[in-house]
Amino acid sequence: MKKIIYIITLAIVFASCKKEQPKIDWPDDPMPIYEVIFLKPKNDAIEAFEKAVKEHNSKYHNKTEGVSAYLRSIVSGKKAGQYIWVEGPMSFEYVDNKQEIEGHMESWNNNIMPHVEEMTDSNYLRVLTPLSYSKDGSTSPSKITRVTQYKIKKGWGNNQKVWDINNKLLQVDKASNYPLSYTLLRPLTNNGEDIGYIFVSNHDDWASFDNAFKDYNYNQEIDKVYGKEERIRIWKTLRELQDNEGSWVSQLVD
Repeated sequence: MKKIIYIITLAIVFASCKKEQPKIDWPDDPMPIYEVIFLKPKNDAIEAFEKAVKEHNSKYHNKTEGVSAYLRSIVSGKKAGQYIWVEGPMSFEYVDNKQEIEGHMESWNNNIMPHVEEMTDSNYLRVLTPLSYSKDGSTSPSKITRVTQYKIKKGWGNNQKVWDINNKLLQVDKASNYPLSYTLLRPLTNNGEDIGYIFVSNHDDWASFDNAFKDYNYNQEIDKVYGKEERIRIWKTLRELQDNEGSWVSQLVD
């Protein structure tokens, strides 16, 4: 009898020490969105294309505090050679309102599109606010971004499992002052690639690719919070749940 009581006591102690899954604090209000348009300019019109976008943004965008429209050049990776026109963070009400701006679409069609060989993709991306991390709270566009697309494998509850793991890692990032801000986003529509979410990390300069993690060991930081065994389980589970569908690096066009 004493042996049984001892075993039960050990089980209770072990259960009380086990790390609980942190709850994701999903907001009641809709999370903000970004509009992204991928454009491939004509080879002989790159300078004219950049100039036209800059003039269009100046006249029809960047009038609302906290919402930015800007152009990025993809310099390496999956979509190298293309540009991304980006606007956000914003609401769909903001999207409705900008459709009513007189001359807005005419400016885009008449001044920008003549310099474009192909619009390769377009989408709205919903920011997963509770799973994103900002070192300083800024939403201004960073000079350089590294974008990675992930496909979540089909299966009941797999999406939630991926969100839970990202949330666990977020707690580590907050506790350890993770070196880079990052954003997780979900595409509104499926463009055929079946992307589950997009991970965007922000860099102030190119040197940060060398220096940001110079004095920071991520696995050690995870071990401090959850232990080595849980860290191994986390990475193993993520590999089983998702596939890397390619990445690219883009630079802000001044």
